[in-house]
Amino acid sequence: MKKALLSSILMIGLIVTCYGQSYNDVLVIVNTNSTISKQIGNYFKTARSIPTKNICEIACTTNEQIDSTTFVSIMDTIKSYMSTNSLTSSINYIVTTKGVPLKVKRFGSTASSWSSSSSFDSDLTMMNSDIESSIANRGGVANPYYNVSTAFSRSSTYKNIYLVTRLTGYTYNDVKAMIDRANQPYHSAGKFVFDKDPSKNSYLNSNMDAANNILVGKGYSTILNSTKEFVVEVKNVLGYVSWGSNDSYWSSYTQRAQPHFEWSPKALAETYVSTSARTFSDSNYVDPTVGGWQSLVADLIHENGVTGVKGYVYEPFSSAMAKVNILFDRWTAGRNLAESFYSASYLIGWMGVIVGDPKSTFAGNGHLPVELVSFGGKAVDNRIILKWNTATEINNYGFEIQKMSRDDWQSIGFVEGHGTVNTPQRYTFIDPDPAPSNKYRLKQIDRDGTFKFSHIISVENSEVANFRLAQNYPNPFNPNTVISYKLPDNATLTLNIYSIDGRLVNSLVNNEPFPAGQHSVVWNGRSAEGDPVASGIYLYRVIATTSGGLTWSDSRTMLLTR
Repeated sequence: MKKALLSSILMIGLIVTCYGQSYNDVLVIVNTNSTISKQIGNYFKTARSIPTKNICEIACTTNEQIDSTTFVSIMDTIKSYMSTNSLTSSINYIVTTKGVPLKVKRFGSTASSWSSSSSFDSDLTMMNSDIESSIANRGGVANPYYNVSTAFSRSSTYKNIYLVTRLTGYTYNDVKAMIDRANQPYHSAGKFVFDKDPSKNSYLNSNMDAANNILVGKGYSTILNSTKEFVVEVKNVLGYVSWGSNDSYWSSYTQRAQPHFEWSPKALAETYVSTSARTFSDSNYVDPTVGGWQSLVADLIHENGVTGVKGYVYEPFSSAMAKVNILFDRWTAGRNLAESFYSASYLIGWMGVIVGDPKSTFAGNGHLPVELVSFGGKAVDNRIILKWNTATEINNYGFEIQKMSRDDWQSIGFVEGHGTVNTPQRYTFIDPDPAPSNKYRLKQIDRDGTFKFSHIISVENSEVANFRLAQNYPNPFNPNTVISYKLPDNATLTLNIYSIDGRLVNSLVNNEPFPAGQHSVVWNGRSAEGDPVASGIYLYRVIATTSGGLTWSDSRTMLLTR
């Protein structure tokens, strides 16, 4: 119990640090020739209490694209400002603003894995670093912070690079809203969306699979789409990865490859689209050099959407894309926005641009969490009694009790919390229908809708004494559903599917032996011959005979909708 309490106290310290954090190590670049750059700089400075000396004002072109000579001139101005104000070593993060040049066009093709053209921001990461001489390197430079899970600090460990992000969008209001979202709590009902393109045999699809598995393992809701459908109009989206306009099927579902989501604050996104950050100047912009229209990450910001996103100013191909399995693992583990994106990016000094407040974090919401000091359970009279204690509570709406069922977490009850109290509280919940082996966790929900999960506990129940046939899930279904049943003893079992008029449709289990315990079988909505069956009501029936001669049977109905 002491160990659990210490862990909770340390977590409180982490969250307070994130949201009472200092921006003294953030340098903001403002172009005094750009009205919107000055507006964004002033708003961000006030919103994050950034010291005045950390606002580096430059006077340069407002063109999004510049040449290498112009970049070097601007970089030298920034370096001089940092040196004069003793900021070179104390800065960890640099933030550029809309109106500061976006991309640096150098010789040769911009659609080549050996191109030396780059984003302004990605080159700036190497300013004042041990690898500054690698700026304009063909194909980018290996990122010394790649796949790191610990907090970033500019040091020789990471070759003294900076982490650079950008505050930009189509309009000032787009950017202002994004800055505001960075400090708002995420929606507890939110989900992460991974929209694969099944026509592409690419490791980028595999990265989506890996990211989905990581988040499911952490208890988050996800949508992993492996069909030809381009996913649109999802509510409370916490994270998004897709092929954008490179998806082979997007034009059948939307225009401009826009998902038209309702986004949660703290949402991050990555789209597998080269040139997705080629401009932030105009929502109707089409670059004639691209050879066809490509979707823009600025659209995801404009949807009153993402808090952070990575895009590409030219065509770097897949090697530059963020590894989304690393990105969302770091983000949900407490790393800030800049740390999460840079940890997931193999290259710097090339074509990527990361948009968002660099020090925004996923978990923080401005108040202390509930201190859960114990959580356990035991079997009594064929029931599982769960008990947990808290030390203090702030804004605690209550606890949703979740149980692992068919490799997924299901809610089995709710216990109301005590709001805000500074005295220990005790809670109890009874599961009246346990399996032989059970896994539970608590979803603690705050009054503002944010939530977090407890550790998982396992409780064995040796007192299961009844046969049980569960209702299929999902129901209605299309095309697959799961049928579960519980056996108190070893038995020989038959499980058949019948039409509503009593005709045998399929035999899923035919007089087969099963040990005692919880079992399940999937019906794919097909007949015994393998043909899809029509929509309608079907009946499933289980007959089990134990070794002692006891026979048990039960049946339920289910609805197939096509």
